Amino acid sequence: MGVAEVSENGATTVNAAVQSSAEPLSAAPATSPNGIEHTLANGRVAVHDPAIVEENGVYYLFGTHRRCARSTDMVHWERFDNNLSRDPYALLGDIWQAWPKQDSNPDLLGNTWAPDVIWNETMGKWCMYLSVNGDQFRSVIVLLTADHVDGDWTYVGPVVYSGFDESNLWNTDVPKVLELEPKNRWHRRI
Repeated sequence: MGVAEVSENGATTVNAAVQSSAEPLSAAPATSPNGIEHTLANGRVAVHDPAIVEENGVYYLFGTHRRCARSTDMVHWERFDNNLSRDPYALLGDIWQAWPKQDSNPDLLGNTWAPDVIWNETMGKWCMYLSVNGDQFRSVIVLLTADHVDGDWTYVGPVVYSGFDESNLWNTDVPKVLELEPKNRWHRRI
């Protein structure tokens, strides 16, 4: 039976027994450059900061550190993989290098947090908003889209940047959004 646990710091973890399937899913760990493995224990689904959606009677759970699971009864869960869980560097490597990565926080694998997944009727796609976190509040929320909620995701772009100041503002798309000119960096163009 599934159990939701809230730790002292307020983090939510959902743990549930994994339902057996005819074709077992890969439990191969994603290993970061510094050797940290982010695996799920056999027979368990552990998800922090869960977001859950339903499509055609199947519930899909997405969480921090690229955890994904599905269930038809919200008690028995089965892990599944997609390109975000298999190879986050291929999907998020460019934005990671361009903004949140820093010497004090060099590894993408431990820094994908709190996805939110919705069906966007206008786009006709599933949308995932995902926080890619760096050090000193230097993070970015990105938009990913997918045709199928349990399929592979496509990187669309940044939605919100944080942690910028005058020294690094021009590494974001904020000047373009605010129509800032380089010579008058902190004043809006009239």
